[in-house]
Amino acid sequence: MAKATALSSDLMEIQEDTSKSNFDQRGIIKPIAKQDAKKQETVEKQTPLQIRIPASKAKAIKREALEADQTVSEFMLACFNAYIKK
Repeated sequence: MAKATALSSDLMEIQEDTSKSNFDQRGIIKPIAKQDAKKQETVEKQTPLQIRIPASKAKAIKREALEADQTVSEFMLACFNAYIKK
């Protein structure tokens, strides 16, 4: 059992919460750095989207995104935009 300690004015002051996680909550968009501002002029609220596809197709999409040096989200958005233009 822990030993009892005497109360002092230092212990009674409100301390800052330092237990916050290093991870962001879902759906929160971080401010864009200056070099990223050129890449993306306007920041639009992003919404998560889930799809169900066969594992073989998911693996192929991930491989193609990696070869294109893009995230899966960027790759799928580019595919969608190409489809819409067609």
